[in-house]
Amino acid sequence: ISVTDDSADVYAKINGNPGVMLSIEKQTGYSTGEVADKILDRMDELEKGNDGLHFTTLMNQGIYIDMVVNSVLQNMLFGGILVLFLFLRDIKPTFVIACSIPISVVTALVLMYFSGVTLNIISLSGLALGVGMLVDNSIVVIENIYRMRSMGIPARKAAVEGAKQVAGAIVSSTLTTVCVFAPIVFTEGITRQLFVDMGLTIGFSLAASLVVALTLVPMMSAGLLKRAEAKPSKLLDKVQNFYGRMIHKTLTHKAWVLLGALVLFLGSMYLSVRKGTEFFPPMESTQASMTVTTDKGTPLKETAAKADEIIDRISDIDDIETIGAMAGGSSMSMGGSSTNQVTMYLVLKEDKKLNNEKLEKEILKRTKDVEGCEVVVSTSNMDMSALGGSGLQI
Repeated sequence: ISVTDDSADVYAKINGNPGVMLSIEKQTGYSTGEVADKILDRMDELEKGNDGLHFTTLMNQGIYIDMVVNSVLQNMLFGGILVLFLFLRDIKPTFVIACSIPISVVTALVLMYFSGVTLNIISLSGLALGVGMLVDNSIVVIENIYRMRSMGIPARKAAVEGAKQVAGAIVSSTLTTVCVFAPIVFTEGITRQLFVDMGLTIGFSLAASLVVALTLVPMMSAGLLKRAEAKPSKLLDKVQNFYGRMIHKTLTHKAWVLLGALVLFLGSMYLSVRKGTEFFPPMESTQASMTVTTDKGTPLKETAAKADEIIDRISDIDDIETIGAMAGGSSMSMGGSSTNQVTMYLVLKEDKKLNNEKLEKEILKRTKDVEGCEVVVSTSNMDMSALGGSGLQI
C-alpha cells in the first residue's frame, strides 16, 4: 500500500512515519487476554526475524483483563492477609487465610472452566467482587476460632465449635449475595449475554469460599493454633468499645433505627434515579482515541493535512507516548471508506500525570483553533467505539 503518493486512498501514520495499521479481532469463545498475549508474542518473533520491521501496539483490549486481574490480586492481599494480620497480629491465622484464598479462587476457576465461562472483563469483575466477599467468610471463621482459643478452649474443640457458631451467619450472608446475582442467569437478550458470566462467577466464588471456610479453615486452625493468646491492642479495644456502645443504643432506640434505615433507603433510591445509568462507565486507561472529521466530500489529502497538523500540536504532551492515525479504509466499515475522517489512537504513559478528563481538555484546548475540522476525544476505549465509529452501521 502506498501511503505517501498523492493519489493514495489510504492514510496511515505512526508518530509521523508512514505505516500499515492492522486491526485484529478474536473469534467468539476465545479468551481476550490469551489471544492478545499470543499476538504480542508473534509480533516479537516477526520483529526479530525481519530487519526494519517494527510493531507499535496502539490499542490492546487485553490490558483491561490485566487491570481486573491486578484488582483481584489486590483484593486478595489487602482484603484478607494484611487486614487480618493488622488486627490479630499473629502470623498463624494470617497463614490460614493466605492458604484459603487461592484455594477458593482456583476452585471458582475450575467451576468457570467446566461451565464454559472464559476470563473476560465481565467474569473477572465478578471474580474481583467474589474475592472481596470470600475473604469475609474465612476471616469470620478464623477470628471466632482464634477468640475461643484465647479463652483457653482446646484447639480441636475451638475449631469445631468456633466454625459451628458462625456457620449459620456466613451461610445466610453468602446466600443473600447469591440471591442478588443468581437471577441474571434467568434473564434473556443482551443482559444475559453480557452479565451471565458475572453472575455465575460470583456464585462459584462464594460457594467455594463457603465450603473452604467451613472445612479447610477449621482443619488448619486445629493444627496451627495450638497456642493462641490475644495480644492487647489499644486501637482494637477502642473500636470494640465504641461498637458496643452503638449496639446498646440501637437496641434501646429501635424505632429511630428503623426510621433511619427507611430514610437511607428512600434517599438511595432518589439518588440512584437522579444520577442515571450508562452502558459501560468510563475508566482510567493508558489508551485513548480521537476522531478528526472535516467537511463531507473533503479529499483525503486535505483531511490528512489537518490530521498531521493536529498530531504536531499534541505530540509534545508529556503523557502521550505514541500516536497512530488512520483513514481511507477500515475493516469495520464493511465496504466503504471515508475521506473526511481520520481515527487516531493514543498510547499513554503508565505513570501519566493527567487523568482522562484533564487529558481530553488539554487536547481540545490545543486543537480548538484548527479550522475546517471537528475533533472528538475518547479517553476510554471500553465501548469499542474507536474501532467502528459511534453511529449505527448496517
